[in-house]
Amino acid sequence: MRAAILTFLVSTSLFAATIEVQPAVPTSATEVVLRIQEWVSCPPPPKVTRLGTTISVVIDPGPCLSPPVLGSFLLPLGLLEPGDYEVIVNPPERTGYAMFFVSDADSSVFIQSPSIGPTSGGTEVTLFADAVNCFGPDRAICPLPTVTFNGAAATVIEAKFTAGTLAVIAPPNAKGIADVVISGTRATRHGRVFRYYDPAETPPLSMFERVLVPVYAFGPGAFGSNWTTEVTVLNSSFYDIEAYRRSGRVKGRSTTTLDFGASRSGGVLYFPPRDFSSQMQFGSLVRDTSRQAEDWGTEVPVVRESQFRKAIFSLLNIPVDTRFRQTLRVYDVDSVEEFARVSIYSMSTSSLIAEKSIPLRSANPCKRFQPCASDEPATAMIDLLTTFPEVAGAGRIRFDIVADSTSRLWAFATVTNNQTQHVTVITPQ
Repeated sequence: MRAAILTFLVSTSLFAATIEVQPAVPTSATEVVLRIQEWVSCPPPPKVTRLGTTISVVIDPGPCLSPPVLGSFLLPLGLLEPGDYEVIVNPPERTGYAMFFVSDADSSVFIQSPSIGPTSGGTEVTLFADAVNCFGPDRAICPLPTVTFNGAAATVIEAKFTAGTLAVIAPPNAKGIADVVISGTRATRHGRVFRYYDPAETPPLSMFERVLVPVYAFGPGAFGSNWTTEVTVLNSSFYDIEAYRRSGRVKGRSTTTLDFGASRSGGVLYFPPRDFSSQMQFGSLVRDTSRQAEDWGTEVPVVRESQFRKAIFSLLNIPVDTRFRQTLRVYDVDSVEEFARVSIYSMSTSSLIAEKSIPLRSANPCKRFQPCASDEPATAMIDLLTTFPEVAGAGRIRFDIVADSTSRLWAFATVTNNQTQHVTVITPQ
């Protein structure tokens, strides 16, 4: 029985913070508190401002050089009227999002499945409300209750699991919060517990997490190779989950292969709902089908939004050897076209060998600090020796990567054997 997204991670320039809403299911009749836990050094307290339903939090890790400690701050927000709230951390960089729904004080309906759906309707929703007397198969004796979303009738599928729990199909409705009313023989229950979004508009980032599939390749490659990619997701919850703008649902307690259409040279962004994305586990296998009898393939990590970084990060122990092809891939989760500064150091001497700003490009770019629906991340894919010929003969090297702006990046390197086509993946640690 949820009505809130409880915890999220944000990435500051130096540290990561955890933010929680207390109580877990706030209502307009309860005092609401944000709990912020972060690694800090002589910190000033976080600053909180509120404008309507937008709450801004500025986190400063502190100016001291002493070892950081894990600090915890409780920030009272007081009573909040019913509505759909967004927490923005460190504006205007918008490094993290949290959204929690504050229900009516007299809400007596709860949603156990994902609580969002498109304005076109069709979302299967599992509701809990003590509003009916019986759940027998004879509808003449035990009629199903009626359910409406902002007055529009939902299709009641059946009772599930325990008495008081219903499965319904949400009807079409306007964008925004819907008042769900269940009328049964025992009582009438209602609550503002379902949110509609418009798929024709940008994805509300308070509702959806961005997950990067960094490689989605099909077709021929170098030295007679032929590549294919298989992306799978395990939904460990009991409820179907539908991602933003993706046809079909990921059934509860099942594994599904995701289809993003044609090959995407720069990878693709997937948008699962935040309130259930933690119960989704991803796998991505890249395989050379011309040699699959010798090599099953290489697992490429699927990257959560919280793994993208504003601070410098490194890729270590990359061999510079003509027997291998070395490729660096850099991604911007906001799909903003910008530059990433790439510095290359010798692993043996730590001396700087080369440095260059690399442009990131997207097939469907976004504007900085503006909501955007692009599922094409801004990315750069470079061949090491072509872009940095001065590293030839350097042995083993280290990449240091950081955005030239305030954007968040992630990157990985691949080392491919020219003879066997076996791929080694090197990711940030």
